[in-house]
Amino acid sequence: MNYRFSIQLTTVSVFMLVTLVLSGMAIGLQYYFGQRQALSAARNNYTQTASAVVSRLTNLERQSADTVRLIAEFPALTDPNESITTRRLFAKALAQNPVFYGLYIGRSTGDFYELINLDASAMARKALNAGPTDQWVEVRVFDTPTGRVREFQHYDAEFNRLNTRDEPTNYDPRLRTWYRLANNENRLYQTEPYRFAQLQTPGVTLSTLLPDQRSVLGIDLLLPSLSDFLRDQGFEGRNGDAFIFQQDGQMLARTDEGPEAGPDPAALLVDMAGNGETGLQPVTIDGTPYFAYVSDIPAVNTRQPRYFGVLVSERVVNEPFLARLRVSLAVSAGLLALILPLSWAFAYPIVRPVRELAAENEKIRERRDVKVRRVRSHIVEIDELSESIINMVKTIKKQEQDQRDLLDAFIQLIAEAIDQKSPYTGGHCARVPELALQLVKSADQATTGPFKDFHVRGEEAWRELRVAAWLHDCGKVTTPEFVVDKATKLETIHNRIHEIRTRFEVLWRDAEIHYLQQCLKAPDQRAQWQEECRQRQQQLTDDFAFIAECNIGSEFMSEDKQERLQELAQTPWLRHFDDRLGLSHQEAKRFPPPPESLPVWENLLRDAPEHRIAREHSTDYMTRLGIRMNVPKDLYNRGELHNLLVSYGTLTAEERFKINEHIISTIRMLEALPFPKELSNVPRYASTHHERMDGRGYPRQLQGEELSIPERMLALADVFEALTASDRPYKTGKTLSQTLSILSSMVEEQHIDRDSFEFLLTSGLYRQYAQTYLRPEQIDAININDYLGSRSPEPTGAE
Repeated sequence: MNYRFSIQLTTVSVFMLVTLVLSGMAIGLQYYFGQRQALSAARNNYTQTASAVVSRLTNLERQSADTVRLIAEFPALTDPNESITTRRLFAKALAQNPVFYGLYIGRSTGDFYELINLDASAMARKALNAGPTDQWVEVRVFDTPTGRVREFQHYDAEFNRLNTRDEPTNYDPRLRTWYRLANNENRLYQTEPYRFAQLQTPGVTLSTLLPDQRSVLGIDLLLPSLSDFLRDQGFEGRNGDAFIFQQDGQMLARTDEGPEAGPDPAALLVDMAGNGETGLQPVTIDGTPYFAYVSDIPAVNTRQPRYFGVLVSERVVNEPFLARLRVSLAVSAGLLALILPLSWAFAYPIVRPVRELAAENEKIRERRDVKVRRVRSHIVEIDELSESIINMVKTIKKQEQDQRDLLDAFIQLIAEAIDQKSPYTGGHCARVPELALQLVKSADQATTGPFKDFHVRGEEAWRELRVAAWLHDCGKVTTPEFVVDKATKLETIHNRIHEIRTRFEVLWRDAEIHYLQQCLKAPDQRAQWQEECRQRQQQLTDDFAFIAECNIGSEFMSEDKQERLQELAQTPWLRHFDDRLGLSHQEAKRFPPPPESLPVWENLLRDAPEHRIAREHSTDYMTRLGIRMNVPKDLYNRGELHNLLVSYGTLTAEERFKINEHIISTIRMLEALPFPKELSNVPRYASTHHERMDGRGYPRQLQGEELSIPERMLALADVFEALTASDRPYKTGKTLSQTLSILSSMVEEQHIDRDSFEFLLTSGLYRQYAQTYLRPEQIDAININDYLGSRSPEPTGAE
């Protein structure tokens, strides 16, 4: 595809392109180094946070371990009777360390004691059915005569008892992992992080054997405080989410709530840690770009590897440098906005004359070349180009006029050739356009009546009508001359009445031979035989005269004449000669096999198989062209009786279709021509003059409202010319009064348009046409009021 640009746009574009390239390079470099700097800053930030997490987690575990060791040194813990002292000691340790959920002791006897700080977890209050004023819960497990019991005692902050309840249980601390391992290994034991069954939150348990070697001290450490620590570092929401997790996928802390359903994005960090992928890595989650950071956390009291991870949107990481980039873009856009009007102004002296030349060129393209003007410019090349355009317009106008003259002359030549094709239709293709165009022109100038709002717009529209009118019968070049010129019913290339006459000659001589034969047999009855012969020959003379009269076709054939003709057709005559001799191979094909034995008796008038000429070409194109005409089975039927029985005129149904088929040829010929846009309606205008207002015309059976005013007037002109023409083979020209009477009847039958017919009368065009083209004897007295009905004549030339 070829792209074209104006000079001004090209000039300005060069300046803009240079500026854009330089700005783009600067911004591209800024983007590249800014992104690298942003990634480096993010990596350093997450590395520092990972160190803080390590320090926090290490301090938490060491503090917990130190607390357990310190408390284990108190002698009161080994004495079950020192419960008050133990409670005070536990309460002080829990109050100083909010991450401690509970401190407890398991005895070798199976007894169990625990103090729970409800302020350590909101879930603890719900799990233990604690009230809003409850802060401490003591849990004791011991044996009774009725079984093992777990007792709960609720206290407020001052250790005032608020509630007591107990429940049966089979809980035995000696069976718990924290008790057994601390007792067996005789050292401080720390569990791997796990989810507390009662609170459904992660935590660890630290336990150690007391000095009495019979009791184990334990402490439950809640890890959710790590999540708060991560949030304090700036993670959560749009700034990304941070996670602390173990190698097995156990989450120790996270700043998001975790997915309610579906895959957990944090699983990506677990996979990275399992694959040894640490540091900052680009990843994609659900089609969205992210950065993932993973760093390991050294273990203090656990064997399970732990990690710190971050998931942050790529947009968050890039936002700081993108903000600076937007500033650079804004500055660049400002420079471009400043450069654009300046470069535009500098290019104007070059652009103005070129643009004016383009406007003049557009006039030429739109064929408004009469208005093309010279464009002056101080630039030599542009000034010379303007002068060249003026000369080109003159050349184009001359060539176009020559082409129009050639086309018009060629069209008129075709029309004249069609008229000259037959001596009986000479002048039809010239007279019809003359009358039709006069009607349209007068209607275009009317200021009153039904055509006051009708106008033909522009010379091209008039030329379109002229061309269509001249070509309205161009399809007749395909109509055989012997059909167009058929003056009698039996005429083909010649008048076949002479073949019938020859048969009558044979019958005449047969009558004389019969007379002479009878005289030889009975000479005494010679007078009787002579009278019979005379009567027979007189009958033959009358019968031939009747058949010859039927052949003329100037009058309507009544039923009694048709019956007589059919009776005469049965008259036998004897043929002695082979009628298949001297034929072309196409004619011989139409004869049915085998030939009859001679001599053979035949009817005087015959409709034989050899008279039928089959249609060789398909008429499927009619549907594609929207043509609605009944197509006879045969191309021609030259049966003698079939032709003589034509009720009016000389044409059979097959020949009538062949005549009417000229309009189909007109359509096919004209629609195949590449008419320019201003002549695009020529095929339509030239093919509708045989349509009727009631939709029973041909070839498309269009209704009156589907026909334009010029089309209706062309149809009227065609009929008017045909009625008044004195060069038809089957009739003489009608007088004006006869013609107008017939046209008036055709108006009532909705054959032609009433408005167009009455306008023909009131405008006086019928009289002008008659004085130019009709014989003097055809022009008789006319009173147009006899044909106007209730409508008053218009003052434009009415008689």
